[in-house]
Amino acid sequence: MSSLWAVTAFFNPAGFSSRLRNYRTFRRHLGVPLVAVELSFTGRFELDPDDADILVRITGSDVMWQKERLLNLGLAALPADCDKVIWLDCDIVFGRDDWAAAVSEALDRHLLLQPFSHARFMPPGWRPGDNAAAVDLRHPPAFLVARGSRPEAAAAFTEGSVVQMAYTPGLAWAARRELLDGRGVYDACVIGGGDGALMRAAFGLADLTGRLQRMSPARYEHYRAWAEPFRAALRGTEVGFVPGDVHHLWHGAIADRRYVDRHAAFSPFGFDPATDITIDPGGAWRWSSPKTAMHAFVADYFAGRREDD
Repeated sequence: MSSLWAVTAFFNPAGFSSRLRNYRTFRRHLGVPLVAVELSFTGRFELDPDDADILVRITGSDVMWQKERLLNLGLAALPADCDKVIWLDCDIVFGRDDWAAAVSEALDRHLLLQPFSHARFMPPGWRPGDNAAAVDLRHPPAFLVARGSRPEAAAAFTEGSVVQMAYTPGLAWAARRELLDGRGVYDACVIGGGDGALMRAAFGLADLTGRLQRMSPARYEHYRAWAEPFRAALRGTEVGFVPGDVHHLWHGAIADRRYVDRHAAFSPFGFDPATDITIDPGGAWRWSSPKTAMHAFVADYFAGRREDD
């Protein structure tokens, strides 16, 4: 019998109050067993033991984008009988009451899918059951491709500080566990962008990620070494989607996340995952090279997201 589990990551380096508030809403409405991995930079944890079915707590010292690193720890903590997994941000709520059954059924046909067709970005203060209109509507690339968009068009964005296309590469993904065993998700996007890196790898567009994220040659080779086997493991199958809404809970303006220009600003540091980061004893990334300006840039990026505004 199939067993679907969810995995999420929680880390809050800037101490935004919206993070925990949104997590509690997410957890209350999830409806499937959950592995949560929390990273603390102070030794104090925000999640309680009953905030997940399996709660993994680790400490770390260096502020950078750790989401995919934590997700890989969560994938490793899944019970042996789990054969289907959804990994998702802990600030979303599904619109369908039967979303889990629909995702599980779709994973009988697809190795990998995006478990929604419409992402509704909700205004400040919105909670499930409210009638407020979304402030933005976007779609997962798998939905856009199914409707006739070229993959390279559905997986790109235009230049500028704000994403221009009506698409979202992240929020939630689901896969058969066999796809992730032994490889996990790509976890070395230390300024963010891991969802897009995975999505483009799935569509065979790793080179597009290299260009959009302004990767150095060494960084691109590190990414490509993960992306090409991941693409091959899909065995030519299409990336699916499940019809339905997902509601994104407000935690600051999208523009403050600098989804595009953060990569251009980070590029001059010549980041190389093979030499600039290493996994610390607890399982988080830590810096391993003396590029103090790069470290400060990444830490400042998190403070500038202004997620409580």
